[in-house]
Amino acid sequence: MKPATTMIGPGEPVSLPADSECVTGEAELAVVIGRQCKFVSREEAPSVIAGFLLEIDMTAEDILRANLRFLNRAKSFVPRSDMCRRARDLRQSVVDADNRGYMMKAGLLSTLGALTIAYLIVWYLAGRNAQATDRNDPEKAKHVTTPVQVFIGLLTNFFDTLGIGSFATTSSIFKLFQIVPDELIPGTLNVGHALPTIVEAFIFISIVRVDVRTLLCMIAASIAGAWFGAGIVTQWPQRKIRIGLGLSLVGAALLMLASQWNLFPIGSDREGLEGTRLVVGVLGNLLLGALMPLGIGLYAPCMILVSLLGMNPKSAFPIMMGSCAFLMPVESVRFIRSRRYRMDAAIGLLLGGIPGVLLAAFLVKSLPLSIVRWLVVVVVLYTAAMMLRSAHVEARGRVTAQRET
Repeated sequence: MKPATTMIGPGEPVSLPADSECVTGEAELAVVIGRQCKFVSREEAPSVIAGFLLEIDMTAEDILRANLRFLNRAKSFVPRSDMCRRARDLRQSVVDADNRGYMMKAGLLSTLGALTIAYLIVWYLAGRNAQATDRNDPEKAKHVTTPVQVFIGLLTNFFDTLGIGSFATTSSIFKLFQIVPDELIPGTLNVGHALPTIVEAFIFISIVRVDVRTLLCMIAASIAGAWFGAGIVTQWPQRKIRIGLGLSLVGAALLMLASQWNLFPIGSDREGLEGTRLVVGVLGNLLLGALMPLGIGLYAPCMILVSLLGMNPKSAFPIMMGSCAFLMPVESVRFIRSRRYRMDAAIGLLLGGIPGVLLAAFLVKSLPLSIVRWLVVVVVLYTAAMMLRSAHVEARGRVTAQRET
Protein backbone atom coordinates (compact mmCIF):
# COMPACT_ATOMS: atom_id res chain seq x y z
CA MET A 1 0.00 0.00 0.00
CA LYS A 2 1.29 3.48 -0.89
CA PRO A 3 -0.49 6.00 1.38
CA ALA A 4 0.10 8.93 -0.98
CA THR A 5 -1.83 7.18 -3.78
CA THR A 6 -4.75 6.06 -1.62
CA MET A 7 -5.78 9.54 -0.45
CA ILE A 8 -8.06 12.01 -2.16
CA GLY A 9 -8.68 15.66 -1.32
CA PRO A 10 -11.62 17.28 0.47
CA GLY A 11 -14.76 17.33 -1.68
CA GLU A 12 -13.37 14.97 -4.33
CA PRO A 13 -15.53 12.00 -5.41
CA VAL A 14 -14.93 8.59 -3.83
CA SER A 15 -14.27 5.96 -6.49
CA LEU A 16 -15.76 2.64 -5.41
CA PRO A 17 -14.05 -0.48 -6.75
CA ALA A 18 -16.12 -2.19 -9.41
CA ASP A 19 -15.49 -5.68 -8.01
CA SER A 20 -16.69 -4.78 -4.47
CA GLU A 21 -20.23 -4.92 -3.14
CA CYS A 22 -19.48 -3.95 0.48
CA VAL A 23 -17.63 -0.65 1.01
CA THR A 24 -17.71 0.79 4.55
CA GLY A 25 -16.55 4.09 6.00
CA GLU A 26 -15.07 4.81 9.43
CA ALA A 27 -14.27 8.26 10.85
CA GLU A 28 -10.69 8.60 12.09
CA LEU A 29 -8.17 11.17 13.26
CA ALA A 30 -5.21 11.07 10.87
CA VAL A 31 -1.65 12.03 11.81
CA VAL A 32 0.34 13.76 9.09
CA ILE A 33 4.07 12.95 9.24
CA GLY A 34 6.11 15.90 8.00
CA ARG A 35 9.47 14.27 7.31
CA GLN A 36 11.16 10.90 6.92
CA CYS A 37 11.80 9.23 10.26
CA LYS A 38 12.04 5.91 12.07
CA PHE A 39 12.43 4.65 15.65
CA VAL A 40 10.93 7.91 16.95
CA SER A 41 10.63 8.15 20.73
CA ARG A 42 7.58 9.58 22.48
CA GLU A 43 9.49 12.74 23.38
CA GLU A 44 10.63 13.29 19.77
CA ALA A 45 7.22 12.60 18.18
CA PRO A 46 5.98 16.23 18.12
CA SER A 47 8.98 17.27 16.03
CA VAL A 48 8.05 14.94 13.15
CA ILE A 49 4.27 15.51 13.16
CA ALA A 50 3.16 18.11 10.62
CA GLY A 51 -0.42 18.13 11.82
CA PHE A 52 -3.71 16.29 12.13
CA LEU A 53 -6.90 16.05 10.13
CA LEU A 54 -10.26 14.32 10.17
CA GLU A 55 -10.71 11.62 7.55
CA ILE A 56 -12.96 8.75 6.50
CA ASP A 57 -11.24 5.37 6.20
CA MET A 58 -12.96 3.62 3.28
CA THR A 59 -12.62 -0.19 3.21
CA ALA A 60 -13.83 -2.75 0.67
CA GLU A 61 -14.72 -5.34 3.28
CA ASP A 62 -15.47 -8.22 0.89
CA ILE A 63 -12.15 -7.82 -0.94
CA LEU A 64 -10.23 -7.63 2.32
CA ARG A 65 -11.97 -10.70 3.76
CA ALA A 66 -11.19 -12.67 0.63
CA ASN A 67 -7.46 -12.21 1.12
CA LEU A 68 -5.61 -9.97 3.57
CA ARG A 69 -2.93 -9.46 0.94
CA PHE A 70 -5.45 -7.32 -0.97
CA LEU A 71 -5.23 -4.54 1.64
CA ASN A 72 -3.78 -2.18 -0.99
CA ARG A 73 -6.91 -2.71 -3.13
CA ALA A 74 -9.32 -2.38 -0.21
CA LYS A 75 -8.27 0.94 1.34
CA SER A 76 -8.70 4.63 0.54
CA PHE A 77 -8.74 7.72 2.75
CA VAL A 78 -11.03 10.74 2.34
CA PRO A 79 -9.98 13.92 4.22
CA ARG A 80 -12.96 15.87 5.55
CA SER A 81 -11.12 19.14 6.33
CA ASP A 82 -8.42 21.47 5.08
CA MET A 83 -5.28 19.71 6.33
CA CYS A 84 -2.95 22.70 6.66
CA ARG A 85 -5.40 24.92 8.49
CA ARG A 86 -6.60 22.18 10.80
CA ALA A 87 -3.09 21.02 11.58
CA ARG A 88 -1.94 24.52 12.45
CA ASP A 89 -4.98 25.23 14.60
CA LEU A 90 -4.72 21.92 16.44
CA ARG A 91 -1.01 22.37 17.09
CA GLN A 92 -1.69 25.80 18.53
CA SER A 93 -4.49 24.48 20.75
CA VAL A 94 -2.17 21.75 22.03
CA VAL A 95 0.52 24.32 22.77
CA ASP A 96 -2.00 26.55 24.56
CA ALA A 97 -3.25 23.61 26.63
CA ASP A 98 0.31 22.64 27.54
CA ASN A 99 1.07 26.21 28.61
CA ARG A 100 -2.06 26.36 30.78
CA GLY A 101 -1.17 23.04 32.37
CA TYR A 102 2.38 24.20 32.99
CA MET A 103 1.21 27.40 34.67
CA MET A 104 -1.30 25.55 36.85
CA LYS A 105 1.31 23.00 37.89
CA ALA A 106 3.83 25.78 38.60
CA GLY A 107 1.23 27.53 40.77
CA LEU A 108 0.57 24.31 42.68
CA LEU A 109 4.27 23.71 43.32
CA SER A 110 4.81 27.37 44.29
CA THR A 111 2.01 27.11 46.86
CA LEU A 112 3.51 23.91 48.23
CA GLY A 113 6.93 25.60 48.36
CA ALA A 114 5.55 28.53 50.35
CA LEU A 115 3.84 26.13 52.76
CA THR A 116 7.11 24.24 53.18
CA ILE A 117 9.07 27.40 53.99
CA ALA A 118 6.45 28.45 56.56
CA TYR A 119 6.57 24.97 58.11
CA LEU A 120 10.38 25.00 58.35
CA ILE A 121 10.34 28.42 60.03
CA VAL A 122 7.79 27.26 62.61
CA TRP A 123 9.77 24.08 63.29
CA TYR A 124 13.08 25.95 63.58
CA LEU A 125 11.73 28.55 66.01
CA ALA A 126 9.96 25.94 68.13
CA GLY A 127 13.08 23.74 68.14
CA ARG A 128 15.31 26.62 69.22
CA ASN A 129 12.96 27.48 72.08
CA ALA A 130 12.77 23.83 73.15
CA GLN A 131 16.56 23.54 73.10
CA ALA A 132 16.90 26.56 75.37
CA THR A 133 14.30 25.18 77.76
CA ASP A 134 15.77 21.66 77.89
CA ARG A 135 19.41 22.75 78.22
CA ASN A 136 19.53 21.80 81.89
CA ASP A 137 17.52 18.59 81.54
CA PRO A 138 20.06 15.69 81.55
CA GLU A 139 17.46 13.15 80.40
CA LYS A 140 16.51 15.06 77.26
CA ALA A 141 20.15 15.88 76.55
CA LYS A 142 20.65 12.16 75.84
CA HIS A 143 18.26 12.33 72.88
CA VAL A 144 20.65 12.54 69.94
CA THR A 145 19.88 11.42 66.39
CA THR A 146 21.48 8.02 65.72
CA PRO A 147 22.43 6.17 62.50
CA VAL A 148 19.70 3.65 63.29
CA GLN A 149 17.05 6.38 63.19
CA VAL A 150 18.46 7.68 59.90
CA PHE A 151 18.35 4.16 58.43
CA ILE A 152 14.74 3.75 59.57
CA GLY A 153 13.91 6.99 57.76
CA LEU A 154 15.61 5.80 54.57
CA LEU A 155 13.93 2.38 54.62
CA THR A 156 10.40 3.51 55.47
CA ASN A 157 10.37 6.43 53.05
CA PHE A 158 11.75 4.23 50.27
CA PHE A 159 8.73 1.96 50.66
CA ASP A 160 6.47 4.97 51.17
CA THR A 161 7.48 6.27 47.74
CA LEU A 162 6.54 2.90 46.25
CA GLY A 163 3.05 3.42 47.69
CA ILE A 164 3.29 1.08 50.68
CA GLY A 165 3.14 3.93 53.19
CA SER A 166 5.48 4.87 56.01
CA PHE A 167 3.37 5.29 59.14
CA ALA A 168 2.57 1.62 59.80
CA THR A 169 6.13 0.41 59.15
CA THR A 170 7.74 3.19 61.20
CA SER A 171 5.32 2.67 64.10
CA SER A 172 6.06 -1.06 64.14
CA ILE A 173 9.83 -0.48 64.21
CA PHE A 174 9.58 2.19 66.92
CA LYS A 175 7.45 -0.09 69.10
CA LEU A 176 9.53 -3.21 68.47
CA PHE A 177 12.83 -1.59 69.46
CA GLN A 178 11.31 0.92 71.95
CA ILE A 179 12.93 3.86 70.17
CA VAL A 180 10.10 6.32 70.85
CA PRO A 181 7.48 6.21 73.65
CA ASP A 182 4.04 5.17 72.35
CA GLU A 183 2.41 8.50 73.23
CA LEU A 184 4.99 10.39 71.12
CA ILE A 185 4.85 8.14 68.04
CA PRO A 186 2.00 9.93 66.17
CA GLY A 187 3.69 13.32 66.45
CA THR A 188 7.12 11.93 65.55
CA LEU A 189 5.69 10.26 62.44
CA ASN A 190 3.97 13.43 61.25
CA VAL A 191 6.93 15.73 61.91
CA GLY A 192 9.61 13.33 60.68
CA HIS A 193 7.86 12.22 57.49
CA ALA A 194 6.44 15.61 56.48
CA LEU A 195 9.44 16.89 54.51
CA PRO A 196 10.17 13.57 52.72
CA THR A 197 6.51 13.50 51.68
CA ILE A 198 6.83 17.05 50.33
CA VAL A 199 9.88 15.94 48.33
CA GLU A 200 7.83 13.02 46.98
CA ALA A 201 5.14 15.45 45.87
CA PHE A 202 7.60 17.79 44.13
CA ILE A 203 9.22 14.87 42.28
CA PHE A 204 6.09 13.03 41.18
CA ILE A 205 4.14 16.14 40.21
CA SER A 206 7.15 17.15 38.07
CA ILE A 207 8.08 13.85 36.40
CA VAL A 208 4.84 11.85 36.12
CA ARG A 209 2.44 12.82 33.34
CA VAL A 210 -1.03 13.53 34.70
CA ASP A 211 -3.86 15.83 33.66
CA VAL A 212 -3.42 18.99 35.74
CA ARG A 213 -7.14 19.60 36.17
CA THR A 214 -7.62 16.06 37.52
CA LEU A 215 -4.60 16.50 39.79
CA LEU A 216 -5.81 19.79 41.26
CA CYS A 217 -9.40 18.62 41.74
CA MET A 218 -8.44 15.39 43.51
CA ILE A 219 -5.83 17.04 45.74
CA ALA A 220 -8.34 19.74 46.70
CA ALA A 221 -10.95 17.05 47.41
CA SER A 222 -8.67 15.12 49.78
CA ILE A 223 -7.71 18.32 51.63
CA ALA A 224 -11.37 19.32 51.95
CA GLY A 225 -12.24 15.85 53.19
CA ALA A 226 -9.51 15.89 55.83
CA TRP A 227 -10.39 19.40 57.06
CA PHE A 228 -14.18 19.38 56.96
CA GLY A 229 -14.91 15.67 57.27
CA ALA A 230 -12.67 14.89 60.22
CA GLY A 231 -15.24 15.97 62.81
CA ILE A 232 -17.88 13.75 61.22
CA VAL A 233 -15.82 10.68 60.39
CA THR A 234 -14.13 10.47 63.80
CA GLN A 235 -17.58 9.66 65.23
CA TRP A 236 -17.89 6.60 63.00
CA PRO A 237 -16.95 3.11 64.32
CA GLN A 238 -13.32 2.77 63.29
CA ARG A 239 -13.26 -1.02 63.45
CA LYS A 240 -16.18 -1.38 61.02
CA ILE A 241 -14.59 1.16 58.67
CA ARG A 242 -11.31 -0.77 58.65
CA ILE A 243 -13.09 -4.07 58.01
CA GLY A 244 -15.21 -2.61 55.22
CA LEU A 245 -12.34 -0.81 53.53
CA GLY A 246 -10.00 -3.78 54.00
CA LEU A 247 -12.45 -6.18 52.33
CA SER A 248 -13.09 -3.63 49.57
CA LEU A 249 -9.35 -3.40 48.90
CA VAL A 250 -9.10 -7.19 48.72
CA GLY A 251 -11.91 -7.22 46.16
CA ALA A 252 -10.28 -4.43 44.17
CA ALA A 253 -6.93 -6.26 44.24
CA LEU A 254 -8.64 -9.37 42.85
CA LEU A 255 -10.06 -7.26 40.02
CA MET A 256 -6.56 -5.94 39.33
CA LEU A 257 -5.23 -9.51 39.27
CA ALA A 258 -7.97 -10.49 36.80
CA SER A 259 -6.93 -7.54 34.65
CA GLN A 260 -3.28 -8.58 34.78
CA TRP A 261 -4.27 -12.05 33.60
CA ASN A 262 -6.43 -10.52 30.84
CA LEU A 263 -9.63 -11.86 32.40
CA PHE A 264 -11.18 -8.45 33.07
CA PRO A 265 -10.24 -5.09 31.50
CA ILE A 266 -9.26 -2.47 34.11
CA GLY A 267 -7.16 0.64 33.74
CA SER A 268 -5.43 2.11 30.73
CA ASP A 269 -2.78 4.70 29.98
CA ARG A 270 -5.28 7.57 30.44
CA GLU A 271 -3.65 10.51 32.25
CA GLY A 272 -6.79 12.30 33.42
CA LEU A 273 -10.52 12.09 34.05
CA GLU A 274 -13.47 13.90 32.50
CA GLY A 275 -17.20 14.16 33.08
CA THR A 276 -18.74 11.52 35.32
CA ARG A 277 -15.39 9.81 35.94
CA LEU A 278 -13.93 13.06 37.28
CA VAL A 279 -16.93 13.57 39.58
CA VAL A 280 -16.56 10.01 40.92
CA GLY A 281 -12.81 10.51 41.39
CA VAL A 282 -13.29 13.77 43.29
CA LEU A 283 -15.98 12.27 45.55
CA GLY A 284 -13.82 9.20 46.16
CA ASN A 285 -10.79 11.24 47.14
CA LEU A 286 -13.00 13.46 49.32
CA LEU A 287 -14.00 10.36 51.31
CA LEU A 288 -10.43 9.06 51.45
CA GLY A 289 -9.24 12.43 52.77
CA ALA A 290 -11.92 12.32 55.46
CA LEU A 291 -10.72 8.86 56.55
CA MET A 292 -7.10 10.00 57.02
CA PRO A 293 -7.65 11.36 60.58
CA LEU A 294 -8.66 7.80 61.56
CA GLY A 295 -5.20 6.57 60.57
CA ILE A 296 -6.43 5.00 57.33
CA GLY A 297 -3.85 5.70 54.66
CA LEU A 298 -4.66 7.38 51.35
CA TYR A 299 -2.10 5.63 49.15
CA ALA A 300 -3.50 2.17 48.36
CA PRO A 301 -7.17 3.24 48.11
CA CYS A 302 -6.16 6.10 45.81
CA MET A 303 -4.21 3.71 43.57
CA ILE A 304 -7.25 1.48 43.25
CA LEU A 305 -9.57 4.44 42.68
CA VAL A 306 -7.65 5.83 39.71
CA SER A 307 -7.10 2.35 38.26
CA LEU A 308 -10.79 1.45 38.41
CA LEU A 309 -11.62 4.78 36.76
CA GLY A 310 -9.39 3.84 33.84
CA MET A 311 -6.31 5.94 34.58
CA ASN A 312 -2.68 4.92 34.43
CA PRO A 313 -1.75 3.67 37.96
CA LYS A 314 1.34 5.89 37.85
CA SER A 315 -0.98 8.90 37.81
CA ALA A 316 -2.01 8.02 41.37
CA PHE A 317 1.46 8.90 42.69
CA PRO A 318 1.36 12.69 42.18
CA ILE A 319 -2.27 12.74 43.38
CA MET A 320 -1.68 10.86 46.63
CA MET A 321 1.73 12.43 47.35
CA GLY A 322 0.38 15.91 46.64
CA SER A 323 -2.62 15.34 48.92
CA CYS A 324 -0.46 14.26 51.86
CA ALA A 325 2.15 16.95 51.22
CA PHE A 326 -0.43 19.69 51.80
CA LEU A 327 -1.96 18.00 54.84
CA MET A 328 1.05 16.77 56.83
CA PRO A 329 2.87 20.09 57.49
CA VAL A 330 -0.29 21.66 58.89
CA GLU A 331 -0.96 18.63 61.07
CA SER A 332 2.68 18.55 62.20
CA VAL A 333 2.59 22.13 63.49
CA ARG A 334 0.08 21.02 66.13
CA PHE A 335 2.50 18.39 67.44
CA ILE A 336 5.47 20.77 67.25
CA ARG A 337 3.76 23.46 69.32
CA SER A 338 2.57 20.96 71.94
CA ARG A 339 5.99 19.23 71.89
CA ARG A 340 4.36 15.83 71.61
CA TYR A 341 7.10 14.31 69.45
CA ARG A 342 10.75 13.21 69.72
CA MET A 343 13.04 15.70 68.00
CA ASP A 344 15.97 13.27 67.55
CA ALA A 345 13.83 10.56 65.95
CA ALA A 346 12.02 13.08 63.71
CA ILE A 347 15.34 14.46 62.45
CA GLY A 348 16.53 10.91 61.79
CA LEU A 349 13.44 10.19 59.69
CA LEU A 350 14.03 13.42 57.78
CA LEU A 351 17.75 12.87 57.11
CA GLY A 352 17.27 9.30 55.92
CA GLY A 353 13.89 9.87 54.33
CA ILE A 354 14.85 12.28 51.56
CA PRO A 355 17.57 9.99 50.05
CA GLY A 356 15.12 7.08 50.31
CA VAL A 357 12.54 9.08 48.40
CA LEU A 358 15.01 10.00 45.65
CA LEU A 359 16.07 6.37 45.19
CA ALA A 360 12.52 5.04 44.96
CA ALA A 361 11.02 7.88 42.90
CA PHE A 362 13.21 7.33 39.88
CA LEU A 363 12.73 3.59 40.21
CA VAL A 364 8.95 4.08 39.91
CA LYS A 365 9.43 6.49 36.98
CA SER A 366 11.43 3.91 35.03
CA LEU A 367 9.18 0.89 35.76
CA PRO A 368 7.06 -0.46 32.89
CA LEU A 369 3.29 -0.01 33.31
CA SER A 370 2.72 -3.76 33.77
CA ILE A 371 5.19 -3.85 36.68
CA VAL A 372 3.52 -0.82 38.26
CA ARG A 373 0.18 -2.64 38.13
CA TRP A 374 1.70 -5.64 39.91
CA LEU A 375 3.15 -3.21 42.48
CA VAL A 376 -0.33 -1.78 43.02
CA VAL A 377 -1.72 -5.27 43.67
CA VAL A 378 0.99 -6.01 46.25
CA VAL A 379 0.56 -2.65 47.98
CA VAL A 380 -3.22 -2.96 48.12
CA LEU A 381 -3.14 -6.51 49.51
CA TYR A 382 -0.57 -5.47 52.14
CA THR A 383 -2.68 -2.47 53.15
CA ALA A 384 -5.85 -4.57 53.31
CA ALA A 385 -4.10 -7.13 55.53
CA MET A 386 -2.90 -4.39 57.89
CA MET A 387 -6.40 -2.88 58.12
CA LEU A 388 -8.03 -6.23 58.87
CA ARG A 389 -5.31 -7.02 61.39
CA SER A 390 -5.86 -3.67 63.15
CA ALA A 391 -9.60 -4.36 63.33
CA HIS A 392 -8.91 -7.82 64.79
CA VAL A 393 -6.49 -6.43 67.39
CA GLU A 394 -9.00 -3.74 68.37
CA ALA A 395 -11.76 -6.32 68.82
CA ARG A 396 -9.49 -8.58 70.87
CA GLY A 397 -8.49 -5.64 73.07
CA ARG A 398 -12.12 -4.82 73.77
CA VAL A 399 -12.87 -8.44 74.74
CA THR A 400 -9.87 -8.46 77.12
CA ALA A 401 -10.93 -5.17 78.68
CA GLN A 402 -14.50 -6.47 79.23
CA ARG A 403 -13.19 -9.63 80.90
CA GLU A 404 -11.03 -7.61 83.27
CA THR A 405 -13.96 -5.44 84.30
